[in-house]
Amino acid sequence: MIPPASGSAGRAFLAILMLALVPAGCRKIIKTKVRVDKAPVHRQVLHSTLPDLVQLVNSSYASVESLVAKMSLELQGDMPDENYYERYRKTPAQIIAQSPDSIRINVQNPLTRTTIVAMAASQARFQIWAPTKNKFVTGSTDLERNDENPIYNVRPEHVLPAILIEPLPVGPSAGVLLIEETDARSKYYVIHELENGNLRLKRRLWIERSRLELVRQDYYDTDGGVASLIRYTAPVAAGQAVVNTGIVLERPRDRYTLRLRLDPKSLKTGRQLEERHFDLPIPPGADLIEMR
Repeated sequence: MIPPASGSAGRAFLAILMLALVPAGCRKIIKTKVRVDKAPVHRQVLHSTLPDLVQLVNSSYASVESLVAKMSLELQGDMPDENYYERYRKTPAQIIAQSPDSIRINVQNPLTRTTIVAMAASQARFQIWAPTKNKFVTGSTDLERNDENPIYNVRPEHVLPAILIEPLPVGPSAGVLLIEETDARSKYYVIHELENGNLRLKRRLWIERSRLELVRQDYYDTDGGVASLIRYTAPVAAGQAVVNTGIVLERPRDRYTLRLRLDPKSLKTGRQLEERHFDLPIPPGADLIEMR
């Protein structure tokens, strides 16, 4: 058995061993360099700090307090237990929204432009009117219900935080953290917002680093599960603010996905909307359903 080498003798032995591994007459060393091409966005990342990113979100995205626009809407209902999903055809719609809790969406027939369904939420109540079924549904926005048919799980209050970005808290006790993440396409700053007063994760905001743009939001429920996955594309300037006109809202537990495309030409922000704009009157003779 060869005793282990140590000190200068050990280093000499290692040098001899390395030379022995190199074929005679070969000038190349036994190690080689392998170049790895980085995605362009990985090479073009911008650098920022947490305070600056909070300021970016609050001044550019969360500064929109009201919004009016025409849009297209596409609904997909997932049936995972039966291994299929149902995708409903893209339809025109109109949306109005106002911070902190008011939204109304009118979905129209593509041919007649008559209302297929109207949805509104304000002051912790939601209302849904389906004229073709003569049904008027209302209930608390805190209601948690998982219907067998995912189309009945759609709520206007689910859409509101995807449209109007909530501002991030500021100050010493703000409860926001910053980490970096990378995928095959981009690098991101990911802001973690904790629920005020405890360590529960409320949401994560993804800032793409080659342009410092908000491209994603994830909301979490009180159990730590994912409530909403929101993806953003096609940002447009609205004065000093930024509005993402391409929005994909996924609600995993409610088993539906909404794809929204706001029309930039019709987009209006900063209007003072009245409470009556978010109130759906109950039509005479409608079948009223109070969800509890």
